[in-house]
Amino acid sequence: MYRSLLVVACLPTVALASPSLQHQGRLLDPAGGPLNGSHSLQISLWNDGGATDNASQLWTASFPVTLADGYYSVSLEASDTGVGLEPSWFASDVWVGVAVDGAAELAPRQALTMVPAALSADTARRVRIADASGACDDGEIVWDTSRGNLSVCQEGVWRSVGTAIITEIDGSRSWTNGRYAESCLEYRSPPPGVLYEGSTGDGVYRIDPDGATGQAPFDVHCDMTTDGGGWTLLGTVAGGDADNWNTQYGYWSDTNGLGVVTEPFEADFKSPAWWSLDVTDSEVLFERWHVGTIKAQSVLSNNCVHGQDRFVDLFTSNNNSLRCGRSNVRLVTAPADGAGVASGYREGVDSQALGGSQTNGFCWNGGDNNSNTFRGHAGWNQDDYSTCVAAGHLGYIGVWQTGSSQFQNRDITETNWQYQTTESQTSVSLYAR
Repeated sequence: MYRSLLVVACLPTVALASPSLQHQGRLLDPAGGPLNGSHSLQISLWNDGGATDNASQLWTASFPVTLADGYYSVSLEASDTGVGLEPSWFASDVWVGVAVDGAAELAPRQALTMVPAALSADTARRVRIADASGACDDGEIVWDTSRGNLSVCQEGVWRSVGTAIITEIDGSRSWTNGRYAESCLEYRSPPPGVLYEGSTGDGVYRIDPDGATGQAPFDVHCDMTTDGGGWTLLGTVAGGDADNWNTQYGYWSDTNGLGVVTEPFEADFKSPAWWSLDVTDSEVLFERWHVGTIKAQSVLSNNCVHGQDRFVDLFTSNNNSLRCGRSNVRLVTAPADGAGVASGYREGVDSQALGGSQTNGFCWNGGDNNSNTFRGHAGWNQDDYSTCVAAGHLGYIGVWQTGSSQFQNRDITETNWQYQTTESQTSVSLYAR
């Protein structure tokens, strides 16, 4: 036995000559918890709140739905037999009935409000135009100028009608209409019909970068706050655990994952987004951690992606010409102190730090070819070198080859920016947006 907590007013969505109604509701189990997952709904319109005879049933149709936190949204148009809605029905009282998975119809039926009655009029009843924010009275309806849609007050909270919001199910977040965004950025800056409201903020979201024809949707960590948010975590290179990133190719260039998405910063981590997210128009966030705390964050412009459509493609060959100038490096979070970097390498303060005035910008697949010879995967050199393999290196991670006693083949080793630090306490996380 299921029960309905809420049936939101049905609203006309198309012209009166061919009306349709957007119907939303929420279903709870007998214990009061929201239903989730795939279910079948039989929705009927009646001219009587309690009758069960065929003459009293105006219309009926079945709908497969995916419930998220109990919520569903369907469009009432043609019935199972192809019968459409008649505007004349709404000149008098109409009730909506809902049955779940072939069970008996939920009781009581819900009477439609005055809003769908506008189907039988030449013009709809006037709705107040306002910014739907702050306290409200239950049943109040406004055209929300901030969201550009109709909002109804329920339990003292404004709720958008016919628009999906974000809900969390089994530890990951998605829209209440069952749809997944292509990236964290799409959740943060959503298209029409969905909102960045509900269970928002940093955390685990489910995305589907390549749609129904590609790989199955998967969970990612989203940073929804830094520099406006919308960052999809690609991976973390940690200095304090097993060395997984200290190879020329390996995890940098393959389609194998690392770690767990619920703990993506404590150890080496690699998301499926590394090889499946489209980064053609993306920026990259370089985030430095020290002892479990974010110390600095810098944005690498889209020029630093070098026209690749997948992040993994930057590393499928040892291409050490992939450099972007320092004008493409933008500091968004400055460190409060110098912890975790060598003297002279504090971002936003020192000239040899990432993005500093004496650097050559940022490189993928670079290193040093002089006395301190080594090869690494991400870092920067002195400003008088236009290439990524040059005598004057400043900082690199993912060192996979070394001819210097100062360095080891390590995820994070003592290249200049880490000189005489405890590099095992440093991590770098990379995001795309």
